[in-house]
Amino acid sequence: MSKKHYSKTKTEHITLLKGLINRFGDFYEMILQKIDQENNFSMYTGKMSVDATFTLIKRLPRDYENLDGVQRALKLPKINSIKKLATEDPAIYSQPNSVVISLGKPNSPEDQIVSIRTIHNFPDLLVYKINLKQMLQRVEVAEVDSLGYIINEKELFLGTLIDAHHRLEGLFAGERFTFEVPITVYLDLPRKEIYRVFININKYQEKPSNVHTLAIEQEAGIFADEDEQSKRIIGMLNSDMDNPNLYLGMDEKSANQPQWSILFDRIKTVDAKRPSKARKIYVTNSTFDKLIKDNLFDVVSKELSVNRKAEILNDYFIAWSKCFTGAWQDSKDHVLVKSMGFQIMMKLFPTIYAPLSYGRVPTQHDFIDFIKRTLNNGEPLMMGDTPIDIEWDSNTFGGYSSGKGIGQIVKALKQHINSQAQSQAPTPSLVGMP
Repeated sequence: MSKKHYSKTKTEHITLLKGLINRFGDFYEMILQKIDQENNFSMYTGKMSVDATFTLIKRLPRDYENLDGVQRALKLPKINSIKKLATEDPAIYSQPNSVVISLGKPNSPEDQIVSIRTIHNFPDLLVYKINLKQMLQRVEVAEVDSLGYIINEKELFLGTLIDAHHRLEGLFAGERFTFEVPITVYLDLPRKEIYRVFININKYQEKPSNVHTLAIEQEAGIFADEDEQSKRIIGMLNSDMDNPNLYLGMDEKSANQPQWSILFDRIKTVDAKRPSKARKIYVTNSTFDKLIKDNLFDVVSKELSVNRKAEILNDYFIAWSKCFTGAWQDSKDHVLVKSMGFQIMMKLFPTIYAPLSYGRVPTQHDFIDFIKRTLNNGEPLMMGDTPIDIEWDSNTFGGYSSGKGIGQIVKALKQHINSQAQSQAPTPSLVGMP
C-alpha cells in the first residue's frame, strides 16, 4: 500500500491546519487527565477532533513501505464500513472507543510548538498546548515529493498513532472532521513500548459472532425493510406470540405448554453456552436470516404483514414435521433439523410456495399435501445415476453437507419436485363430454 493511503499531502495538511486555526485560534489545547495503572507509564485520557489527529499524529501502518510500522495495513472495505456508519445517521452515531496515541514532550524549554503545564490544585490534570500557527509555518516550508507528500513527515508530527487508524480514516472519509473522539495518551512512549501497547490492545481482541451481533442489532432496532422484517420473523418464530411466559433456554419438559411456533427456542440467538437440558438448536439466527432474505421475500406478497409471513413459515415447517415425522424428531441420525436441513428446506421454499399461491396464501394443509405428493411419495431422488430414498438419514445426506453438496441436493430436489408435480397433475374431467 503506497504512502498516499495513510498520509496527507502538503496541501491537505495546510487546509486541515487552517481549519483548526479558524475554530480554535492559534493554539490547540487538550486537557489530559492522568490515569494511574501502577506502572511506569505516563498515561492520560482526553479528547481530540478527527482533523486534529490527522494534523498532529503520525500514522505507522505496517506494510511493505513501512516494515517497522505498528498498525495493521489499511483495508478499504473496513474504512468504507465505518464511513457508512458514521454518515448514515449522524444524530445517533457514536464512537466510544479510545484512539490510542503517544505524544511527545517539548524538545526544550524554548520549544515553540509544544508546551505542557499543570492546573493549579489539580495535580492529575495537564494542559497540552500546541502552537498551530508555528506548525502551519513549518508545514508551509516543508519539502515535498513528486506527488505532493511531505518528505520528512516525522519532523512535523507531535506523536504517533498506536491504535484506531481504520476508525479515524473512516471518519475522515465521511468528512466528520470536527467529530471528537476520546483519546488515550501516553507521553513520550518509547517505540518498543508502542509495539507492546498495540499487542496488549489487539492480541486477545475477538470479534463478536454473527449470532450475537444480529441479536444485539435487533434489540437496537437499527434494521429497515427486509432486514427488519427478517429479524422480526426470527424473533416471532423463536419466541411465542401466544405465550410470552415461555422463555429461551428452557428444557424440553418445562416447555410442555402449547406453543404457536414449531421453532420456539430452536433458533440460536444467544451467543453463550446453552443450559445442559435446554432444547436442541436447529439453526443459528445468522444462517436463518440469510435464508429468509434469499428465499422468502421474492415469492411472498409484499402486501402481507410481517406477522402473516411468520405464520406462513411456521405452517411450512409444521408441514415438513408432519410429512417426515421420524426425521424431524431424530436429529442424531437425520439431517432435517440441523443447519443442513434448514438450508435445504428454505431453499426449496420458492419451488413449493409458488405453485400453491395463485390468488391466495397457501395453508398448512396445502403445504402438507404438496410435500407428500412430491417428496414423500416413495419415489427416490436421483443423484446422477444413483437413486436415494428421501428419508433424510445422516448416512446418506450427511455426505452432501458442504456448501457445494447442499447446492447439488437442492438442485436435484427442485427437479424432482417439478417432475413429480407435473406427473401428478390432475387430468381434466370427462364428465358431460360427448
